Amino acid sequence: MKIAVSAAAVVLLFKLLLLAMIGPIHSADAPSYSNFADAMIASSRWLHDADLTSGVFPITTFRIIGYPAVIAAAKLLAGTAWPYTVVGLQFAVSTGVFIAIFCLGTTLGLPRNWAVAGALAYATSLQLSLDQCLMSDSLNASMFILAVVIFLRGMHGETLRAWQIVSSGLLLAAAFLTREILPYMMIALLPLLAIRCAFATGAPRLVTRLAPCLLVCVPLAAAYQSYELWNWRRTGERFVTTTAQLNALLSVVYAAKSEPSLFSGNSALDRHAAPILKQYKYEEAVAINDALFRDGYVATQISQMALDKYETVWRQHPLAMLNLIRIGTSENLVKLAVRPIRSVCEIFEWSDRPLCYDYRDLYRKLFHHPTNMHFGEVLVLVATTCQNALSIILSALFFAGIPILLLMAWRAGTIVSDRPLAIAAGFWMLVAGWHLISAEVIYNDRYMMPVIPFIIIGGLVAATSLKNRDLKRCLARS
Repeated sequence: MKIAVSAAAVVLLFKLLLLAMIGPIHSADAPSYSNFADAMIASSRWLHDADLTSGVFPITTFRIIGYPAVIAAAKLLAGTAWPYTVVGLQFAVSTGVFIAIFCLGTTLGLPRNWAVAGALAYATSLQLSLDQCLMSDSLNASMFILAVVIFLRGMHGETLRAWQIVSSGLLLAAAFLTREILPYMMIALLPLLAIRCAFATGAPRLVTRLAPCLLVCVPLAAAYQSYELWNWRRTGERFVTTTAQLNALLSVVYAAKSEPSLFSGNSALDRHAAPILKQYKYEEAVAINDALFRDGYVATQISQMALDKYETVWRQHPLAMLNLIRIGTSENLVKLAVRPIRSVCEIFEWSDRPLCYDYRDLYRKLFHHPTNMHFGEVLVLVATTCQNALSIILSALFFAGIPILLLMAWRAGTIVSDRPLAIAAGFWMLVAGWHLISAEVIYNDRYMMPVIPFIIIGGLVAATSLKNRDLKRCLARS
């Protein structure tokens, strides 16, 4: 544990140095969170009036309450220094996540150095850049990861204890309050939870063992229903947020790029969308919302239109919607596990202080004008290439290595007894499901942040398992 605490302290000091140099990064989403926080502080009106006619994206319905509440508390406690307070909280929680990932790695049989390396890889991946941003991603991912790690504790046969179920359940509910899509993403998590429950030896029957998988979801379900009821009291309609007016609409807009007839109907949404859509981009989806709002529709109605359209297109044009998976899947997915250079560069780019060379420009320059490259460019190219190669190898061990190991374990009859491999298989299903669901809604690399540590630890578990199998073969031959 000492080595993990030391490594976490070094990462924290590095983050504090970057914060001192650059300060908190105000993302494009930051004003919507901050405005919601201001409404909370100003009066209690927002509790019973959603003010749907205030604009096309009303501040108290477009965002869920969790992150604005954090900002509101920071504003009350720290005044104008609230951005530093919020980022400081994100740093503190992420430090706890570092220790949790280390513990998860050692529990799965990784050597301490490998477990620290896994925690470092995550801490310097998307977490490094998003921790410094005024966005909900950091806290959302941290709470989700902590919930999963706590639930997996005692995975080698111990019965799940009440504190684990309660703690994990409350963390999942809190994560939902910072990103409302979590109830749908739980589909990807349930297989991993079921694998953990199946390993419990204290319960004699399988149904009893699996009960914690349902109990841990109770706080999340309660939070979801409570939020819908609150909005029903404010607006007369049951919903969590109205973000579907962009997210669900964008999914159909992207699908329509290969199937333009998707907006050829006679609905209000189709009539407003058809003349606007030219390049099938985000800005056009915003313009469609603006047009509908000018025509007298409010956010709840536009959101329901978008959801209805999303469901209709799935029924009538499933191939067009499945094409979203192809659009959302790229080589970037295997470059998320190890990316310290990219993360540091992002911090400077997002703060409008570009520091780094574009890797693609360097790559092209190497093949077309290699003699014009100076030492700094060569150094960055080599370092970034090594980083990408390491990330691709680790990701390949995860995405390809785990299925291969499962097949080998099945043939050897050890698939049930190899618990680390079974948990790694749960990681695989979590990551695959998370990516597919994200791609079918609206994909962004940062949405993968909650599952990146499971790619890293799963890849290291696969590497350890392959290494041990090779060692056994060598011993058998000798």
